[in-house]
Amino acid sequence: MDEKPSPTGTWSERSTTFCDKDAREAYHDLIDLQLHWLFPNFLRNLKSQTALERERGRVAVIEYRDDEVFEPEIFKNSQGLQAHFDDPLAAEELGPRKRLFILEDLGFNYLEILGAQLRIPPTFFAAHWADPATPEFNYTNPLRRYSEKNFSIRYAITQPLRIDADREVHGNIFRCDFNIQRHVYCYDPKAPILDQPKSYHALSFWTSGVRPDGSWDSVLIVDPPVRETVTSLADGCKFPVDHCSEEHAYTRMHSLDPDFTDMDILPPNPSDWAGSWQRPKYESMFDDILSLTPDEQAHSIGPRSCTNVARRLAICYFLSFLRRRILNMLRLQQNPRTAVLHTNRCDYLREFGEGLISSWHHEVFGFVVNIKYIMGLVNSEVKEQFEVLGLHRPSALEWERDGWLTVQDYCGRVITMAEAFLQSYLQFTTMQEAQAANRNALSLAQITNVTMVFVPLSTIAAIFSMTDDFLPGESKGWVF
Repeated sequence: MDEKPSPTGTWSERSTTFCDKDAREAYHDLIDLQLHWLFPNFLRNLKSQTALERERGRVAVIEYRDDEVFEPEIFKNSQGLQAHFDDPLAAEELGPRKRLFILEDLGFNYLEILGAQLRIPPTFFAAHWADPATPEFNYTNPLRRYSEKNFSIRYAITQPLRIDADREVHGNIFRCDFNIQRHVYCYDPKAPILDQPKSYHALSFWTSGVRPDGSWDSVLIVDPPVRETVTSLADGCKFPVDHCSEEHAYTRMHSLDPDFTDMDILPPNPSDWAGSWQRPKYESMFDDILSLTPDEQAHSIGPRSCTNVARRLAICYFLSFLRRRILNMLRLQQNPRTAVLHTNRCDYLREFGEGLISSWHHEVFGFVVNIKYIMGLVNSEVKEQFEVLGLHRPSALEWERDGWLTVQDYCGRVITMAEAFLQSYLQFTTMQEAQAANRNALSLAQITNVTMVFVPLSTIAAIFSMTDDFLPGESKGWVF
């Protein structure tokens, strides 16, 4: 067999069994063996990571006991994470440990420690790597749509940032400065509207399940926020990211964020009212998970329910994104005289004779067709995630089922608006062209009528204007 490089050595170093080898070395071999066939692009990314990139990202752990939830511990580096697992006193003092590890980005050193210590299949990490907008097919198992021990869900978000780059030269898609493959998709300047860029993120979960001694470990992989620079896919140039732009198109509209706290009645003590309302910042999934407290008692939190905050956040990010898409559809028919958005039901498809869509524009038609196509794909993925999360089962949480149903409803609403717009736009431009053709035909008919009148008159006038030179036998004559 040809020798192929691995993160720690070559294929020829593999022993006959893994039992006699260090767990991390054995995990390296398993990474080579599994990912070489299923996720070759991710394997290349792991091998190409520099020493700095291997430490990129953050890891935190939240521990649960029967009576309390420990303060999250954030590790400064991979050595701190390894020390957490190697601490023998903690295991003796705390007894069976119930832990949720939150991993931001996919630095190889963190991935290696978590995978080897918790015996996580490398494919779990690999499935999170590719951009959700790309055609990567192995991120789910088609032979098992639902599992209590793992899931990977995908959601779209708006990015309240500005990238000052010439789109004609550098394109509209920029790669984020992550180990994972994520991109920022900017609006084309030729598009009929200008709005915040967008990204597609993923949330991946794995758990060991409850062990015989009552302990369990769970892992969440979350995407990091966009950093200070991005790279153009067109030419590889780096550009700074403006996170504080004052332009309305790039600012965050907080009113589009759903109410994260589900509360029917305020607590009895008025001093607890303000503290009972929680609001995420919607800037970093990692930070929001650590800052928001679960709505359950510590003793009732299990290996899957410990991710309730993260799953609720993914729904809220998604809903905010879709609400912005609805506003964008309304802005296509914005009245230029009032600069006020139409509502869903008042005069939305009435004033085609004014503004941008008063005549045919290829950019407008292509923009709306693209919206319909993308929303169709997103809607189909949401239906798949309904199965992946087991929301069709009687035991599913009501808030989670309702949240994803709302996401589906919003996708359907955008698709319906796009279809109505396309149908009306095509009919309007067709009628406009027909009317223009009728006007041209009428003008031609009028010219023909005038010609039919003036030709005989011209002939008669010519005859009456003849001189003696045209008489028989003279030098000139008429030719008909």
